[in-house]
Amino acid sequence: MGSPERLEKLVSRRRVFLFSSIILLVFGSDIAPEIHDSPLFAVDDIIAVILGVIGILLYFLMRRKDEPTLSRQSNIYLGIFIVAFVMKLGWTFIEFSHADDVADDIPAIIILIAVLANRFL
Repeated sequence: MGSPERLEKLVSRRRVFLFSSIILLVFGSDIAPEIHDSPLFAVDDIIAVILGVIGILLYFLMRRKDEPTLSRQSNIYLGIFIVAFVMKLGWTFIEFSHADDVADDIPAIIILIAVLANRFL
C-alpha cells in the first residue's frame, strides 16, 4: 500500500483532470462558426468535446479511491490529454490561415501543456 501523500496527490490529480475535461467541453463552443468556414476546422473541437465527455464519465465511473485505481485512472487521463494535445497542435497548423478559427487552439495548447505537466509533477 502506498503512502498517504501519494494517495492525496493522486486524488488531487483526479480533480484537476475532471476540471480539465470540463474545459475541453468549453473548446467545443465554437463548432458552428468553424463548420460554416470549413467542416474540417470543426473536427478538432468535436474531438475535444468527445474527449471531455469521456474524461467526465471516467471520473464518475471510477469512483474507488484506492491507489491502484487512481494510478490507472491517472494513466488513462494522460492518454486522453496527450491525444487532445496532439490533435489541437496539429489543427493549429491546419487552421493557421484563418485567425478566427485558430484563436481557441493556442490557449487550449497552453492549458493542455499545464495539465500534462501536472501529471508528472
